[in-house]
Amino acid sequence: MNFELNDMQQMLVDSADKLVRDHADIEKWRARRALADGVDGEMWATFAELGWLALAVPEDAGGLGGSMEDVCLLMIELGRGLVLDPIVTSG
Repeated sequence: MNFELNDMQQMLVDSADKLVRDHADIEKWRARRALADGVDGEMWATFAELGWLALAVPEDAGGLGGSMEDVCLLMIELGRGLVLDPIVTSG
């Protein structure tokens, strides 16, 4: 079994780690509780700019065609920074 990240996965993990270090902390989480919908619009817009909202969408539907492993790697990094904003829809 190979547990090494490919180049795309490493870039995903690195970008999520940087976002978390630069923009997510306990104080932001506390402030978000006061928002009516609990969503930080700026953070969500950043997710969109980085392409993360399209990570799990198939390429033929306009997404990035990422695997479940890619999504899990992103979730791990966002979880480390207590990022609560939605990133993957549930249907």
